[in-house]
Amino acid sequence: MLGFHVDAEISTTKGRIDAVWTWEDRTVIAEVKYASKGALKTLFDTALTQFREELGSE
Repeated sequence: MLGFHVDAEISTTKGRIDAVWTWEDRTVIAEVKYASKGALKTLFDTALTQFREELGSE
């Protein structure tokens, strides 16, 4: 209805991608995390590391 396509839990050779939104020529890749108060920086670093490993650029 909003004009974009969502795929969830996409398996790759290195793991899973939580969500991918595509719309026309744009793609958004999301890594979903939950943190209790004060743990946001750690979760951000973990998610960023996962993106870098998945894309092969460390």
